[in-house]
Amino acid sequence: MRTANKIIVSLAGLLLIVAAVLKFHEMIATCVPSWRDNPTGFWESYEFFLVQIPLEFALGVWLVSGLFRKASWIVGTLAFLGFIGVTISKIVTGAESCGCFGQITVNPRITLFVMDIPIFLMLVIFRPKGYKLLPPPWPNVSHMLAVAVPVLAVMALAAPAMITLQPDCIKVEEKQDVDIALRLELSKLKQQLQNLQQQLLAEQQNNPEPTTTEPNSTPQIAPPVTVEPWDWLEFVVEDDTRQQISEGLVVVMMHRYDCPTCEEMAPAYSEYYREMAEQGVDEFKIAFLSIPPYGDEDHVPEDTPCIIGNLTDEKKWGIMSPLVVALLDGELVKTWEPGTAPKPEKILEEVFGQ
Repeated sequence: MRTANKIIVSLAGLLLIVAAVLKFHEMIATCVPSWRDNPTGFWESYEFFLVQIPLEFALGVWLVSGLFRKASWIVGTLAFLGFIGVTISKIVTGAESCGCFGQITVNPRITLFVMDIPIFLMLVIFRPKGYKLLPPPWPNVSHMLAVAVPVLAVMALAAPAMITLQPDCIKVEEKQDVDIALRLELSKLKQQLQNLQQQLLAEQQNNPEPTTTEPNSTPQIAPPVTVEPWDWLEFVVEDDTRQQISEGLVVVMMHRYDCPTCEEMAPAYSEYYREMAEQGVDEFKIAFLSIPPYGDEDHVPEDTPCIIGNLTDEKKWGIMSPLVVALLDGELVKTWEPGTAPKPEKILEEVFGQ
């Protein structure tokens, strides 16, 4: 019984150490959102990881070390009971991954039935019989210090290290307070002014004689309407894509290859835009921008009539896909909730009814 307990406790400790290291790597390599901005909930938030990772690592080392075996067994058993509750909540909410191993995606059901429940049951069955909660005799002092000092140092330095090494993340922008209907009219006026300017310049080239009584006079054209461009335009890889989404009213879906909502909505957006084009409707355009990391699978149909592009992989993107925004002449005018996408036939209604 004692041997079985030592094996189970050590395995549980090693699992916690590995999980803590992988989550630490996730914290310094990717953009983990704050709990206020995290649609996956508090358990996957930046603030929770700052506390959880040092504690999880310390508990893992404690279980492996064998110090105060009965006390560590009690804490470890309660921890895995808590893991069961958290994993069940993720299954209920439809989470794609348990979040236990950083960037490694593991289905919560697999975590629950392959790791959490079996380890908890084995810890309960193979109890540390014959051990006192906090003995005397105390553990060897040198052994205790060799374990305790490094672990305490890691616990003290882990959070500051994660804060210091946090990558520079690009996060979801708030939409600007814009009267879209008015801005759309201004956009049309801008285009008309530009067309008029081109016509007058062409007439000047064909007829160099002055058209007014004043010598050396030239037609005075009102300056075009200008707007502040969307900050993320500079991160669009393709120049032609950047130009296309900077003109007129464009709905942009930013998507990842492993996004189930994108898998459903990208083909629907593409088909809707195709039907609009066939009917001669050009109220707005639809564009797809791929968010790094790129994958082999792409939810956007190969024959889509929509604009296609990529966001640069030289930046860390702290956004949940899909992220759908509306641009008017390159200006951000509407942002939908991250992780959601409006039905294509409802886009204009939601844009102007914001």
